[in-house]
Amino acid sequence: MSSAPSQWIHSQTSGRKPSRAIATVLDYLAEHPQEAAFATVQEVALATEVNPATVVRTTQFLGYEGWTAFCVDYRAVFLEDLSAGQVIGKISSTTPLHGIDSIVEDARKLQELAEALDIDTIEKLASSITNSQRTIILSTGTFSGVGTQFVHNAQLLGIHCTGHFGAPSEQINAVNAVTSEDTIIIISLWKYSKVLDNLAEFACEKSSNVFKLGNSQNHQTSSVLETIPLPVDSGRIFPSTITAVAFLQAVLSEIVHSQGAKAQESLEQMEHLWKRFSIT
Repeated sequence: MSSAPSQWIHSQTSGRKPSRAIATVLDYLAEHPQEAAFATVQEVALATEVNPATVVRTTQFLGYEGWTAFCVDYRAVFLEDLSAGQVIGKISSTTPLHGIDSIVEDARKLQELAEALDIDTIEKLASSITNSQRTIILSTGTFSGVGTQFVHNAQLLGIHCTGHFGAPSEQINAVNAVTSEDTIIIISLWKYSKVLDNLAEFACEKSSNVFKLGNSQNHQTSSVLETIPLPVDSGRIFPSTITAVAFLQAVLSEIVHSQGAKAQESLEQMEHLWKRFSIT
């Protein structure tokens, strides 16, 4: 059994003494992350012989609003401590998703996002982008596609936005050219990336407008950096990219709303160019 979730659970209690029922749930979460990380409130309640309300109170004891918000961090700690082979083994030994089930799982992730996300976060990032000279987005692996889509759509709105999803040396060069008037978005989701964390810390030295989309807020590298936790874990070998896409689409929608005629003008200009180059 991995010790990381156990250590994390105990560190979150901050030396406070829980009630007997909450202590029972805490012990289960610490000792059985394999079962609890992807369980529902009802399943944890059944396993610990307490009522679901006690499970929710346990997450509140740890400083979270409820089970959904807690699981974003708890699952991240669990997954970060696993190798790729262990992740595959964990999923294949439980309930791997097939066909339509995968879509249903994505719908659940969107519901988790809607329940946990603060609308002010969307507005803050949108405002930072519109008030910046440039926006730079960094990512790797599966979530590079999410970054590419965002860059394309942002450019349609007339935003000076570039993405860097390849070699770390290229990403270092991009961050090194950042100024205090730029916004940097770092997508560090699913497996923990030390390279992206180091880049985030470096970016904070260059600008105060640094945002990281991450599994949790446990890897905060700077007081300047704002971490936006997104639920991406799933019952599949691959993570869900839906929540990251939905969040960034919401940011773009907020930009369109705030810019009004300016955004519309930019889109009309692009449509003119599409026709000029026979893009239909």
